[in-house]
Amino acid sequence: MKHTLGDEFTLAVLDDVLMSVDVGHRREVCSLLKAKFPKTQFILTTHDPVWLQFMRTENLVQSSINFGGWTVDTGPQVWSEGDAWKQIADKLGKNDVTGAAATLRRYLEYVATVLADNLRARVEYHGNGHYDLGDLWPAVVQAWKARLADRTFRWRSGMGGGAEL
Repeated sequence: MKHTLGDEFTLAVLDDVLMSVDVGHRREVCSLLKAKFPKTQFILTTHDPVWLQFMRTENLVQSSINFGGWTVDTGPQVWSEGDAWKQIADKLGKNDVTGAAATLRRYLEYVATVLADNLRARVEYHGNGHYDLGDLWPAVVQAWKARLADRTFRWRSGMGGGAEL
């Protein structure tokens, strides 16, 4: 593109193009993009958190957004819109109960997506990749209870390094 457009090559969208590049060379790709295309804005997508961290470490990325899932109707499950509770309170202050409920549900779906991933919750697989609060929340609660029970068992038995109950 730089050969074709010259200095007019200012925007590129790369969709998970480095999945097949081994980890040892990814940092070099970051350096190459910065050195050879200093005036080009790149929009990069990835499913690989290690690759994202390389991009951050090499200062290739100024900002990033993490998506937990999406639907055609509601768009991506991401929360970068500030304080959800303030938004809900503002909507309730304007008597927009429907809007407040929608904001709360969307925020809880985002939180449930993050928690399900962090807790490795067992969620029933959907071939379409669509998971809503009803799919995620029970699995999150179950995984959280199991984690707490495990920690309590280890703590009580002295395996966790803490005092006996």
